[in-house]
Amino acid sequence: MLSRGKRIKSALLALVLAAVLSFAPVGSVYAAAPIKESPIGGSVLGNVTFGGKTYAGTVDENFAWQVLDLVNQERAKQGIAPLTMDAKLYDTAVGRAAEITTKFDHTRPNGTSCFTAFPSGLYAYGENIAAGQQTPASVVNAWMNSSGHRKNILNSNYKAIGIGCVKVSSGYGIYWAQDFGDRVLQAKVRPGALVRNGIDYSAVFNADYYLSNNADVKKAFGTDKTKAFEHFLNYGMKEGRRAIASFDVQSYKNKYPDLRSAFGNDLRKYYEHYARYGKKESRVATGVTTLQGAVTKLNGVDYSAVYNFNYYQQKYSDIKKAFGNDDVKTLQHFVNYGMKEGRRASASFDVQSYKNKYPDLRSAFGNDLKKYYTHYMNYGKREGRIATGVSTVQGAVTKLNGVDYSAVYDFNYYQNKYADIKKAFGNDDVKTLQHFVNYGMKEGRQGKASFNMTFYKNKYADLRKAFGNDNQKYYMHYINYGKKEGRKGSN
Repeated sequence: MLSRGKRIKSALLALVLAAVLSFAPVGSVYAAAPIKESPIGGSVLGNVTFGGKTYAGTVDENFAWQVLDLVNQERAKQGIAPLTMDAKLYDTAVGRAAEITTKFDHTRPNGTSCFTAFPSGLYAYGENIAAGQQTPASVVNAWMNSSGHRKNILNSNYKAIGIGCVKVSSGYGIYWAQDFGDRVLQAKVRPGALVRNGIDYSAVFNADYYLSNNADVKKAFGTDKTKAFEHFLNYGMKEGRRAIASFDVQSYKNKYPDLRSAFGNDLRKYYEHYARYGKKESRVATGVTTLQGAVTKLNGVDYSAVYNFNYYQQKYSDIKKAFGNDDVKTLQHFVNYGMKEGRRASASFDVQSYKNKYPDLRSAFGNDLKKYYTHYMNYGKREGRIATGVSTVQGAVTKLNGVDYSAVYDFNYYQNKYADIKKAFGNDDVKTLQHFVNYGMKEGRQGKASFNMTFYKNKYADLRKAFGNDNQKYYMHYINYGKKEGRKGSN
């Protein structure tokens, strides 16, 4: 830290350098004389308010950044570290450029030193001013050809700078100020600096907001807006951090099911979508605290005929506990697991009812429950098929692998006759039939009141001679020939 005497000496030196400029505003002594004879005409487009006064003039921030680039090029030639555009010094420099449109001096219009306009927190500072130079290159060239101004520009103690450029319709037409400081108080983000890979993030990021509302970022980077932006790009978006008052990624996600369907939980893509398209489309990006229009489409398939987000979550506490308000993951669970498990996800579709109602579907799909859901989605709903309220099996299947066993088998008879069968297969007519075909006939179990294998075997000697003790063949003979021949299958 400089001593008070050195600080005063530094300030006085800056004033001496500036005083030369104030008497000859980058004039003939140093080249690039102010254009006194040809003031810039045209209307003033704006105003600058500074120090409680308003000055007519238009600020050219683009010119200011170009001056910074040129200044840093000169510093680089001498091996001196570049200056950072400081937001507070920038405001000071713009104000000073406005002030010198009425009083071209390092003494302000109110009679105080130019340094009274500087922000607090600096220990060494300086100022260059100029008027009349039409381009950033010409004003930097003028300053570099003036020993005092050159010393300010190449002073290695300076780390920060504010540059003001104000255009007016009278006087010298264009006024410049450079205000230097020995430390960066608050880095200023360059226009266009928020563009990465063709995306302008200014719609979703404001450095001041990000630093103010994320204490850990503020602690890590202080007032460095560039580093704050890098953190936002690398971590903030993935973490869903809010970086501007006008965009809240959770609100944006809650509001639009089309985006949730497309992006899922990849939060970065929501920021990028709003930056690219959402803002232009006037999409709502704040204030939406609850999920709207839960997604029903996954990988191009619409499950709305058999699925409702709220119904599914309310019916199954494990689903709600696992996925909360995440409609995309909830739908993914239903598609990948829920349908296989036969979970109900809609008031208008119950897979067990649908299965109970239609023997043609049970015959085709067996116990592949997912196929019942997809059949209803693709065909059943359009066909007007019933999908709720059927608690018992209707039209139990009697066909298996193309063979109709109805002559020797009845689902209800078989289940009611054998408790072990009912206990093992419950309401499953497909598995019950499979058991009868694969085991029941071999065991000689009776599958229908009108056919008793033992009676059939004892009744016909020709069959006993042909089949012996191969019980299954008696059933098959009756199915294929016996019934047609009028043979008796039971008493």
